[in-house]
Amino acid sequence: MNPPAEFDVDITHIRKHYDRLSFLYQLLWGEHIHHGYWEDNESVGRAQIQLMERLAEKAAIPVGASVLDIGCGLGGSAFWLAEQYNCRVTGLTISPVQARIATRKAKALGGGNQVQFQVADVNLWRPQPESIDVIWIMEMCIRVEPRWHSRDLCLASGRSTPPRRGRGVGRGDR
Repeated sequence: MNPPAEFDVDITHIRKHYDRLSFLYQLLWGEHIHHGYWEDNESVGRAQIQLMERLAEKAAIPVGASVLDIGCGLGGSAFWLAEQYNCRVTGLTISPVQARIATRKAKALGGGNQVQFQVADVNLWRPQPESIDVIWIMEMCIRVEPRWHSRDLCLASGRSTPPRRGRGVGRGDR
């Protein structure tokens, strides 16, 4: 079997893609612009929640954890984690459009202190390790450097060192 081909992709092209099409993704998928987990004939929205429920359960996310949501999109997972687990969530996206949409919603909900969003390329970003309990990555691990992947955390968050409490969250892209 041949190894998968590697392609150099300019992040500017990816950023432009999401800046131009986030409104369309939101129309099609809602605030969770990721796939779902179907058990029956549930709606897309319910299946998306079920996927997050399963991943959060497997990762044993502690109540009140500090979460880094890599590739946060429109912030759907960040808002869900804040609501369900009282987490403090920082979402990273390369798209200024996505960050504005998510920040606008956080302000409207009054959750500006609990959920915040930044425009950053995670491959260039250097976190303070003690500031993160959980790393959440949904369907975008193929776009991040291997230092963010961790074989020790079978669900996979990926850090060069495990999160402070040893938690990681599933990659829905394998």
